[in-house]
Amino acid sequence: MRSVYDNVKIVTAVRPSVVTSTGTPVAAAISACDTQGYNTGMLHVAVGSATGTAITYVVSIQVQECATSNGTFTDISGATGTVTGTTTAAGLACDIRIEGLGTSRQRYLKVTPLVTPSAAGHDIPVSAEFILARGFKVPVGNSASVSG
Repeated sequence: MRSVYDNVKIVTAVRPSVVTSTGTPVAAAISACDTQGYNTGMLHVAVGSATGTAITYVVSIQVQECATSNGTFTDISGATGTVTGTTTAAGLACDIRIEGLGTSRQRYLKVTPLVTPSAAGHDIPVSAEFILARGFKVPVGNSASVSG
């Protein structure tokens, strides 16, 4: 019997990290995603509430692609999103659909979330995951039937 786990892969794109002023999470928190073997995907970005006195912030999200995991990534046209929040807003999220994996997209994806708070010195937590689906290669060790 097959389940959702057979054709879906979740890859952490931005490990939970905090941005304290205008900028992106530290480079070590951002990872490239290998999309080989999947036909479609999406990016889920989660943003927590900012700490400190009342501020607003905007997180601008851009998905990028590259033929190699450590090459020069370029923006994917239309693969963008925005999250606008405040110190009291919690659990905000943005989902971006990514089509053309294995055909018109390059193999590796990366996300660049740019955080812009109305005042510096506030912690704004950000995390992101790529969710890949419609896998055309069955995972190793997977079987449609169980013997025994």
